[in-house]
Amino acid sequence: MAATSGKVALVSGTASLPAATCPGDDLASPFNPNDGSIADFVGYGDTAATAGHCYEGPGPAAAPGNTTADFRKAGGCTDTGNNAADFLVSGPFPRNMSSPANNCAGSMPNLTISDVNLVEGNSGTTNATFTVTLSAPAPGADVTFDIATQDNTATTANNDYVAKSLTNQIIPAGQTSYTFTVIVNGDNTVEPDETFFVNVTNVTAAAVTDGQGVGTIQNDDLPALSVNDISLLEGDAGTKTFTFTISLSAPAPATVTFDIATQDGTATTADNDYVQRSLTAQTIAAGANSYTFDVTVNGDTVIEPNENFSVNVSNASGATILDGQGTGTIQNDDSPVLSINDVSANEGDSGPTTFTFTVSLTQPAQTGGVTFDIATADGSAIAGSDYLARSLTSQTIPAGQQLYSFDVTVNGDTLVEPNEAFLVNVTNVSGATVLDGQGQGTIQNDDTASLVISQIYPGGGLSNASFANDFIEIFNRGNTTVDFSVTPFSLQFMSTSGSTWAKTDLASGTLAPGRYFLVKETSGGATGAALPAADATGNINITSTTAGKVALVSNTTSLTGN
Repeated sequence: MAATSGKVALVSGTASLPAATCPGDDLASPFNPNDGSIADFVGYGDTAATAGHCYEGPGPAAAPGNTTADFRKAGGCTDTGNNAADFLVSGPFPRNMSSPANNCAGSMPNLTISDVNLVEGNSGTTNATFTVTLSAPAPGADVTFDIATQDNTATTANNDYVAKSLTNQIIPAGQTSYTFTVIVNGDNTVEPDETFFVNVTNVTAAAVTDGQGVGTIQNDDLPALSVNDISLLEGDAGTKTFTFTISLSAPAPATVTFDIATQDGTATTADNDYVQRSLTAQTIAAGANSYTFDVTVNGDTVIEPNENFSVNVSNASGATILDGQGTGTIQNDDSPVLSINDVSANEGDSGPTTFTFTVSLTQPAQTGGVTFDIATADGSAIAGSDYLARSLTSQTIPAGQQLYSFDVTVNGDTLVEPNEAFLVNVTNVSGATVLDGQGQGTIQNDDTASLVISQIYPGGGLSNASFANDFIEIFNRGNTTVDFSVTPFSLQFMSTSGSTWAKTDLASGTLAPGRYFLVKETSGGATGAALPAADATGNINITSTTAGKVALVSNTTSLTGN
């Protein structure tokens, strides 16, 4: 037969029909264009305007194809004389005399839809195929329905599956099943099994006994299991509990089971370092993600290296083992205790001064000695100017000894300044526990300032004035240098009738022994010569009164009172 269009006649006899042109487009049943022996007639494909094409009713049946066939509705029970209305297209389903009978006046079959369980996979997609089934072929009618997915714990928002919805689906009369495929997306998220629904609604010609299929997306991603390490001091007596935590990378989607047991390392049960323990079939319940396992460690006063034992997790079910061995480190607290002292001394006015630091142990070093690194570090004192930096590695206090000395050179000066400090750090200690690993060197200032007010000129700018500005002169009569940026001073003035001190801060400049420091103040007029280059400038108006008082203050805090 022609695949895209044609006409088929059922003839009551075996005589060939004569060649004839169809007499028109509207051919009512029973169709008899040329011969009364035609019992039924089907025209399919093409249109009413196609020459030589004819059919029952106002239009032909739809065109079938290589994978479809034209079905008379209701399994053959429907004949209204309209090929277009009486036929539908579906997958070919050949029936013979052995096929189930179709009773055009029979009762409706029951309709059910299957449930589907499938593993989601770690990526890509998997098809969940649901089957809609009739208890028997529909008698004399096609079964039609709508079908659609519905979120449950699996959702389209979480990309668990692809929503799908179809209307006017058909199980042709004489057939008993229909399949509906839903795409499920794989992932590697650890989660419980999830479900979605497939609902069959608006059913005709069948009684619904189960209209909802359940799609179960079985989780195939297991959480990763690991056990932590513990490190604690053993103590001198009694016991100490080492609590190990077995953790999952995500809450267990289902119960996780495992065995767990201790194992000797350098710490042994034979030496009574800890108490052996072994458990089987331990669990982490669904939704939980941790489990604890306690091991008893025995204290002693034996000086020995740190010791360790293992906690092994095995035979895990419901999880993959990422790190199945925890290490318990029993820190020896019976080793010598190391500390370094602090040193405080005057810096001197010149040349070097030696600060000697002592690294000491509470008891003689054990076999192998005690090793460490030691180095200076800046505090308020700066390496290079205040002291000489020094750094040594792999220093040793030999077995049987307790002391080690470390010298730092401090540079003397005559600068007036606050006490300064630097640090000496002991690091990377082996063979001893560190009580105090940082010593402080305090460089005590032994320089004092001896400054005086050597000149006051209050007539700046007045009539017959020698100079245009008031000024105050300071003289360093001592043997130390004053750096005002390090030790600030101030000049403060009050007239005899005043109540508030005027102030000029001296926060920069250096005044060496035997040197003068000129502070330029305000002017009372325009008379007088300009001052030599001033070392500092202020805003005190000394010329505003005929008498007053000036103070040189060793800070910048305003004076109070008269």
